[in-house]
Amino acid sequence: MLLKEIENPKHYGVAEVKEDSGKVFSVRRVVEKPKKPPTNLAIMPIYAFNPQIMPILEKIRPGLGGEIQLTDGIQNLINNGHKVQAIKLKNDEIRLDVGTPETYWQALVVSYRHSQIQSYQSNKIGSD
Repeated sequence: MLLKEIENPKHYGVAEVKEDSGKVFSVRRVVEKPKKPPTNLAIMPIYAFNPQIMPILEKIRPGLGGEIQLTDGIQNLINNGHKVQAIKLKNDEIRLDVGTPETYWQALVVSYRHSQIQSYQSNKIGSD
C-alpha cells in the first residue's frame, strides 16, 4: 500500500508501521478515519493484493458509513499473520485526490497542466 504523511489524517485510513528496510515498511495496524489518529501516515488508495483478500472481504460486515471498509480487510490479513507492506509517497511527489467533484476537478486541472508542460518540453527538445 502507499502511505503519505499528512498533518491531520483523521479523514483517511491510517497505518501504524515498522521500518523493514530503507523504503519498505511492515504494516502493524490500520484503522479507518480515526477520531484520534495513532500516526500521521494516511493510506493512499493505491494497493496491490494477492487473491487472499477476496474471501476476507466477502466476510467483512459494513463498518464506518455503512460501507465495507478495505481497511477492515487489511487488518484481518494482519491479524491472521499475513505480511502487509507499505511505502511512503515522497514529499515532492504529487498526490491527486478524486474523492469529491471539487477535488476531481482540481486533479484534472493539475493533470492537464502537467501534460502541457511535458508536451512543451518534448517539442522544445525535438526542435533543438
